[in-house]
Amino acid sequence: MVALPPRFAAMSIARPLDPAESLFWMLDRVSSMNFAVYAEGRTVLEEQALRAALQAVQAAHPLLNVAIHLDTAEQLQFVPQAGAVGLDISHPADDGRQALARWVVQPFDLDSAPLWRVLWQRWPDGRWRLALLFHHSVADGRSGLALLLELLALAVKRQTTAPSRLAAMPLHACYPAAWQDQAGEAAAQAIKAARKAEFGPLGKPAELPGYDGHSNQALQPATHVLQLDATELDCLQHRAQAAATTVHGAICAAQLLALYGRFADGDAHTLALTSPVDLRSQLAHPLAADTPAFGVTLLTSRARVAAGLDFWTLARTLSADLKHCLQRGDGHLLYRLMPGAARLGAGEQGQLRFAELLAASPQTSLVSNVGRLALAGDYPLVLDDVGFVLFPMPNQPLFTAVTTHAGRLGLNINYDGSRWQADALAAVLRDMETWLRQACH
Repeated sequence: MVALPPRFAAMSIARPLDPAESLFWMLDRVSSMNFAVYAEGRTVLEEQALRAALQAVQAAHPLLNVAIHLDTAEQLQFVPQAGAVGLDISHPADDGRQALARWVVQPFDLDSAPLWRVLWQRWPDGRWRLALLFHHSVADGRSGLALLLELLALAVKRQTTAPSRLAAMPLHACYPAAWQDQAGEAAAQAIKAARKAEFGPLGKPAELPGYDGHSNQALQPATHVLQLDATELDCLQHRAQAAATTVHGAICAAQLLALYGRFADGDAHTLALTSPVDLRSQLAHPLAADTPAFGVTLLTSRARVAAGLDFWTLARTLSADLKHCLQRGDGHLLYRLMPGAARLGAGEQGQLRFAELLAASPQTSLVSNVGRLALAGDYPLVLDDVGFVLFPMPNQPLFTAVTTHAGRLGLNINYDGSRWQADALAAVLRDMETWLRQACH
């Protein structure tokens, strides 16, 4: 087992990026890997108090004060560096969602700190949306949302300091011994063979009609919002439980069936779906969720979808496959099997080779579910909505970001409009909502 790195009250020295962090740095060279978490509310939020709270959380959280440098050995390093977080204030004439979408995909200067920034959208009637944007190497949805809630609490209470956090350990240093070193390499090869055998009968995922993953048109990021109210969510939970599956499985089934509906031939087709999964509960050493850090893996399932396929059978198949893969270690060992910086190098040639491999990978849509956001009983403000957005890569037709807050299930269905035929996209969004609402009744 690898030795655990020292834990710093602040990142006073550089450290190499973890394989998980460096993979997302490589992905960002191909397509924006930024993600944003946001909250919407009406509680009075004063600019001076918000700016003071931003300074407080930045001082308290180590990864909010780093840049990423590529050293002479083509290794990626987090380097402590001073830099004030940017706060953009806007007054949208509409709901502001498309402005948010365009803001999310704007790249960071990775050589400079910090690798996060803030957007505050304000409306004349007192409504606001506060969004924190992160480069995905320094945070994930769970830790990003925790920071957002801490920031808002500080701003409303007008507190100018926040408790200092220890620097989060790299994800792989927290792995159980069975997935470390030589044992991990042997396990990775075994999982690679097992997954190949499982995928073999299903074949390669089909290319979706109406979607062009190879388009070179200018990016058109957009989000379609879908919400289930408390009554619908309660029904969906009970129906999923009765079908021996999960709400996540139901959302995944709705997405795959909506995408399958674009095929007009009536034949069965193999479709792939990827679920980002938080590994914190699967680690031998704790990885804090209250400070920005990366603790996520990606699990991809394939399903043979045909006309007349039962919704709950598909949901059960998908959720069972996720559970099987997580228990087997597929998530822990993903980063050994992916052609990341360690294998290809993070220099120019490595980036080009990585982009070529990614372009040849099959299409897969994504559903990322951060689960239920439970606010403390003494949380100082009421939030109308909390959610997150991340825009898909070229081989990803949809990226659905899911949160549960105040008894409601919120889905932000993110896509690149430049790659979709408008009628095909409209049909997918309509059918996904239909499948989900039918599952609630």
